[in-house]
Amino acid sequence: MIDEALYNSNVSDAGRLLSLSLVGLRISNITRLNKMHMLRNLDLSYNRITSMKGLESLYQLRELKLTCNKITVLNGIMKLTALEALHLEINRVETIGKQSLRDNKKLKTLCLDGNNLTQISGLDSLVMLTRLDASQNHLTRLEGLGMLKCLESLSMSFNSIRVIEGMSALARLRELDLSNNEIASVQARHQGLKTCVNLEILRLDHNAISDIRGLPKSVYPPVAQL
Repeated sequence: MIDEALYNSNVSDAGRLLSLSLVGLRISNITRLNKMHMLRNLDLSYNRITSMKGLESLYQLRELKLTCNKITVLNGIMKLTALEALHLEINRVETIGKQSLRDNKKLKTLCLDGNNLTQISGLDSLVMLTRLDASQNHLTRLEGLGMLKCLESLSMSFNSIRVIEGMSALARLRELDLSNNEIASVQARHQGLKTCVNLEILRLDHNAISDIRGLPKSVYPPVAQL
């Protein structure tokens, strides 16, 4: 079995490795990796992993990829305080606990697309986050974004969002994808998109919008170009 090979090989003793890719190997148990203290980049995508426990001692880790596994809970990464990018696309995550990402304050990229999230929460400590992808979940509201003042790219496509709200703190936002939702109006409550003064890319296709009043001024060309 692949798991046995991982345990019995010299991989677990490779303490000098800086980057490791174990993609598509049917791995389910990753606890032996906790001895690889020098790792900066770890890719465990396309396996059978159900828990991130076992990675707690990888203090130097900058990028962690766990795309297409069977993870349901965000655990085992609180001590990874150097982490800058976390990829959890296509898993089974249903919620983000209040403490799950509390100490991951250097995180800049968080990809949670293709999970089972019903709300966005537990992100208040991610003050350096610049990219958030929560597409293809079960979200009905734009919420939990109030502390993400450095956010530049936000994708919430393929959800069930109906109202544009909760974005008053996202003044640095440059790219916003809300396509394939149930939004009926751009002129929404709580200022809608008005505070997104740096917006450069906006996707609202495949919604129920019939009136574009309420679009932020940044998406219109300057008067001199009209």
